[in-house]
Amino acid sequence: MITKRKGNGQTECYGCKQKGKFALNWDSFLYTFDDKPYCFDCLMEKLEQLQQENQELKEKIKTYEDPEDLTLMFMYCDEKAKDKIRELKKQLEDKEERLERLRISAIGHAKRELDLENQQKEFINYLENMLDDENDIFSVVRVKDVLQKYKEIIGGKYER
Repeated sequence: MITKRKGNGQTECYGCKQKGKFALNWDSFLYTFDDKPYCFDCLMEKLEQLQQENQELKEKIKTYEDPEDLTLMFMYCDEKAKDKIRELKKQLEDKEERLERLRISAIGHAKRELDLENQQKEFINYLENMLDDENDIFSVVRVKDVLQKYKEIIGGKYER
């Protein structure tokens, strides 16, 4: 299961670290999958890797179910081959379930990220629009302070 990490600290992305890349990220930008922290890009790579593994398992099952020569036919009849087929099918089912949960979770996280970004833009626009009313100079100064602090917090994103 994928969960969005919370907190104000920093953690290394497991995927980036494995690749030897700079891995330090704010916890609020990371996801936990298999008890390891991943950035969104590494999480998507993990999803592709699982899809590839699923495809390979499907091909292995097909090889055992549709033998092309007598050697494979004898293997198919052997009890070990039948056990292997059951094992591969179970692995495939488990990976497909996990892949679907990962896909649904990733889509949900991406939508929440987009919603949050839109809310931030809307709030900045609201504060900047308040600055247009220069009749109340005390409010304008106060709004400027709030707007500046907010922009510092989100890293200067979304400025006009």
